[in-house]
Amino acid sequence: MTNSTVSAKPTFKTESVRYEQTGIDYTVTLQDGLNWDEALSSLVILNQKNNPVYKQVKDGNRVAILTNFLCKNGEARKAYHNGSEYRYIPKMDVLISLSSKKIAWENKDNPQRKKIVEEALKVK
Repeated sequence: MTNSTVSAKPTFKTESVRYEQTGIDYTVTLQDGLNWDEALSSLVILNQKNNPVYKQVKDGNRVAILTNFLCKNGEARKAYHNGSEYRYIPKMDVLISLSSKKIAWENKDNPQRKKIVEEALKVK
């Protein structure tokens, strides 16, 4: 008898996600348990004709759609700072600026980032 390792099959979520800036609904599929960079690079976004769109990993639209997907699934928290709106994703420990569609304050020791994250964790 041999010892074999049974690896768990990855699980995926597929949702229809509205991209508010365009008003278009996309079908989005994401594997569970990924960090932000992995999620951003493996995210599948299909348009209404089932064609892949926003394939460039650094595309701000891709960031916005992933953020919307995580919000829809209850995995993102709202926060505001100096008139700007952010989303904090606790399981990935990432803070997204909605206006720039980029990670805000990648340095986790930044006092402003800490303040925004703290506020996001208070708001439900």
